Amino acid sequence: MTPYYDDGTCTIYHGDCRDVLPKLGTVDAIITDPPYGILTHAWDVPVDWEPLAWPLVKPSGYVCSFGLLTTLAPVCLALEAQGFEREAEMVWARGTLGTAGDRFGRSHELWALHYKPPRLAPRIDRVRVPYAPASKPSPSHHRHPLGAAPGSVWYVHETSGSYASHEHETAKPLPLMTRITEALTDPGDLIIDPFMGSGTTGRAAKD
Repeated sequence: MTPYYDDGTCTIYHGDCRDVLPKLGTVDAIITDPPYGILTHAWDVPVDWEPLAWPLVKPSGYVCSFGLLTTLAPVCLALEAQGFEREAEMVWARGTLGTAGDRFGRSHELWALHYKPPRLAPRIDRVRVPYAPASKPSPSHHRHPLGAAPGSVWYVHETSGSYASHEHETAKPLPLMTRITEALTDPGDLIIDPFMGSGTTGRAAKD
């Protein structure tokens, strides 16, 4: 449990999360993008990390996990088997076009939110979406001064360029991870990402 890196705000452990997680104290949230098991890379192997999450997350804490339909569903079931409650199923619209071939290009990814009871509502006011300037509400519709609560589809353009041009092949954009962090945690909370990848969760948490 000697940190690979520690600057007093962000700590990195280099090792198997199944060895590291049980040795940590409690955390306020897990925000992660685990391996999907769909690529040929040695690191893209699914890991049974969900049973380790229950003793780690504080009551009212959140777990956010990305995936595809076939990879995220087992994660949701495993978390719920531990006692987590599902808050929402979400979509990240990456803003990319389809392929030049004869298949539908995948321009989105899924992510799910779970909480450890009792429920503490997400911090919606921090991630509200401003109303369109030209939109006119009906007389019976009350508008929040900070904007509308975001829906289940979040439009955040992925990092410019193709995945192959990134230092990490499946990097998530920092603006997306920042919004998730702002919605699920408070300043000073402790966040962990069992699958660090490109480090955008840690960057968003530190910011």
